[in-house]
Amino acid sequence: MPLPLLLPDAPAPKVAEVALMQSVESGRSPSGGFYAWFGVSAPVEAVYAVLADHAGMSGWIPRLSRSELLSSEGDCSKVAYAVPSPIGLVEYSLNRCARGLNIWWELAEGSRFEQIRGAYLLKPIQEGTLVCYWSLVVAAIPVPASAQAEIARIGVGDLVEGLRKEVARRLE
Repeated sequence: MPLPLLLPDAPAPKVAEVALMQSVESGRSPSGGFYAWFGVSAPVEAVYAVLADHAGMSGWIPRLSRSELLSSEGDCSKVAYAVPSPIGLVEYSLNRCARGLNIWWELAEGSRFEQIRGAYLLKPIQEGTLVCYWSLVVAAIPVPASAQAEIARIGVGDLVEGLRKEVARRLE
């Protein structure tokens, strides 16, 4: 089922801030909400191939223990994920769509989350590829402080480094 294609050049900060404020006011703790721009020294097609490989994500995203393609329809796929955490294995699925140089997702199923949304927006540049990554994850229930600390240790830097290494490995 296709998701709406609402992909600005950069996410509107007020949208994320409103969602985060609503989650805090309702007593639900967000586990992450950010965006970052970064470069990858590789052609845009190579970066896109890694990011659009839904089932291969657990091979390069830190702490993601499973990414399994469940179904595909047109530009969109349903993908299941599993992440070990201090409160046990967290399992969820996302609807992920890929079109043009854009990949975006939203929560399909997962009782521990109120919301998961995000996107990769790719742009070819002389040095390779410019990637805009944004993500918003809001827990459905209060998250213990110990789990929040563990989640915070998984930085966007680890994601960027994993992506760069995987793109380089596939280009060898």
